[in-house]
Amino acid sequence: MTKDINMRLRAKGAGVRFVEDYRTDQLIDDVQYLTKGFQSYEGAFWDHIDQVETKTLANKTYHTFDRAAIDPTFINQYLIDDSTDFAGRVADIDNDKVTIRDLSQERLLCRQAWDIRPKNIYQGMAMDALLDPDIDLVILTGAAGSGKTLLAMAAALEMTIERGMFDKIIVTRNTPDIGESIGFFRAPRKKK
Repeated sequence: MTKDINMRLRAKGAGVRFVEDYRTDQLIDDVQYLTKGFQSYEGAFWDHIDQVETKTLANKTYHTFDRAAIDPTFINQYLIDDSTDFAGRVADIDNDKVTIRDLSQERLLCRQAWDIRPKNIYQGMAMDALLDPDIDLVILTGAAGSGKTLLAMAAALEMTIERGMFDKIIVTRNTPDIGESIGFFRAPRKKK
């Protein structure tokens, strides 16, 4: 057990039952070493891909191609380019193949929660992740004033009040040792 409420909430959000106290020498002091959660490509994304298999399931388009084209990558990582409307999110990784869900930058910028819309593609990716009930934990990092708290609260209110998916929202502000990141945890509704 830890005396740090933020650590207990993070552990609860990640599904950890027993938590030990952490030592400050094990924390990452510089957020530049954390993954950004997206990869940006110069030019058109599809110019980097040789062969692709496309399928549509339940009005969602998925593309499967060689993993080497975007390696290193991980599940739920966003992919964007700087010359087209392309935006995607890694849906599955299977040995040498990767499957991405086609999202488009325009669709990401049109996402909204509690009447809050993203101002740029980075907020659009954050909003998309926050509103996806299949993603258990979303951690936003960025400079003060970049919209982390606003987006997180808007998504939490949308998913709890409007959609009725959860009973409560737990919001925490991290201790100064950890930096300016903020996370929110959603407690699943209790089954009746």
